[in-house]
Amino acid sequence: MKKLFKIVVIITVMIFCIRESFSQNLVAQHGLLTTSGSSIIDKNGKPFSVSGNSLFWTNWAGEYCNADLVNWLKTDWHSGLVRIAMGVEPSGAYLDNPAAEKVKVFAVVDACIAAGLYVIIDWHDHTANTHTAQSVAFFKEMATKYGSYPNVMYELFNEPLAISWSNDIKPYALQVIQAIRAIDPDNMIIVGTPNWSQDVDAAANDRITGYANIAYTLHFYIPMHSQWLRDKASYAMNQGIALFVTEWGFWENPLHMGEFNAWKDFMKGNNLSNANWSVNTKVEVSSILKSGASSKGGWSESQLTDAGKIVKDMVLNWYGTPGNCNNNLIESKIEAEKYCTMSGIQLETCTEGGENIGYIDASDFISYTCSVTSPGIYTLNLRIASMNGGGKIDIKSGGNILGSIDVPATGGWQTWSTVTKDITLAAGDQDIDLVATAGGFNINFFQFVPKVVTNLNALEQSGISLSPNPFTNNFSLNQLPQNASVIVWDALGKIIYSASVNQQQMQIGEEWQTGIYFIKVNGDNYTNSFKMIKN
Repeated sequence: MKKLFKIVVIITVMIFCIRESFSQNLVAQHGLLTTSGSSIIDKNGKPFSVSGNSLFWTNWAGEYCNADLVNWLKTDWHSGLVRIAMGVEPSGAYLDNPAAEKVKVFAVVDACIAAGLYVIIDWHDHTANTHTAQSVAFFKEMATKYGSYPNVMYELFNEPLAISWSNDIKPYALQVIQAIRAIDPDNMIIVGTPNWSQDVDAAANDRITGYANIAYTLHFYIPMHSQWLRDKASYAMNQGIALFVTEWGFWENPLHMGEFNAWKDFMKGNNLSNANWSVNTKVEVSSILKSGASSKGGWSESQLTDAGKIVKDMVLNWYGTPGNCNNNLIESKIEAEKYCTMSGIQLETCTEGGENIGYIDASDFISYTCSVTSPGIYTLNLRIASMNGGGKIDIKSGGNILGSIDVPATGGWQTWSTVTKDITLAAGDQDIDLVATAGGFNINFFQFVPKVVTNLNALEQSGISLSPNPFTNNFSLNQLPQNASVIVWDALGKIIYSASVNQQQMQIGEEWQTGIYFIKVNGDNYTNSFKMIKN
């Protein structure tokens, strides 16, 4: 019955969520995350990792526990995960004032569910094994309130100190897990490991059994934690346990980019989900915000710390960057993921093969470099998917809007349909930009198909004639202008013919292969382009 209820909840969230589309709702797309050996997989059974942000201790930074901040992290950073670090033991925290701290937790978790983000409810405590009864009561309440939502994960013990895994941490975790699983048999539970969640090898040697969907916490700070800790993590995963980096950050200036890149590559290569510490203005290297930045988001680039800028770039691009950026012939099929530059979008697996781009919000853009051999009117065929429709795309080149496309509902986020728009393109290499003025759709690929060649009327009026077209052997150009030159490109953009012509008539094409050709004629006070087809 619980699974049925979960399906109903997911559908309800999809219908009533403030977000415009499934491509903007990470949880609707990937569903409940579960462990499978050393991997974490999504509802489709595919390895999946999510990247995002950890909030600071709620008892010291409760002002950040609000929906505006959650939505800002989602829309501006494309965070897929928020960790709510509920302070437990310090003065004024949960043990002193549980009602006030739970209100902060509820605000963040509710906002994440509405936004389609994953959320970790973190018992942020260094001595949780001495507060077992309170932890059990807390997580029973959380499981009762949120156990039906695939968004939610439970982190039982933030950073155990230098205590025994087998004698201290594991017995505590088993009691809390048992309490949660009596209510919620599904959602992921993340268990802290000894020495500030570094000794994942100890957990691997004595793992928790008898319960499904258990992951183990790995924390690191740069540069104090380096290859030796990555080696521990590799050992643990080789033993078959799944790790979750619920906290990582920078420890000192300068920021040691070599170690950062090593950790980023390690997490990507091993499918490790992660949350960066922390969303705060506290004067410490790991804070992502400078003093004065709002607790509700809306930050300019200048309000981010050096660490914040690096973290934002990683989170924003967590789902991948293109393998290459080609100079595409305008008539070729252009895969959406082969962009040259972008803002805001992410990559995801496409049901039509390969990848598509998604998570498209208003103001997001994707840019491609294209070669237009012949100016003219082209039909843009754009392969899109959208559950609810309502999206809109401006097609731009050189800052000019060439046309706009309204995105209809296609019936699903991986239900693909082709929309078309006639666009006039100038000749030459240029950037083609797809700019979302309203979000809520995915793009798989697009292609420009020549429709009408610009200035054909002018060509005819000039007195130039060409025949036959299409041709089977060769064709004639007649009434060429004075001092004419002729350039011919094949369909791949390769120049196959170039000549200066003194006479008014010429025949060409005999040696060409069957296909489409683009011809440009220049002369005194004259220039024009047109298309020929050889059968």
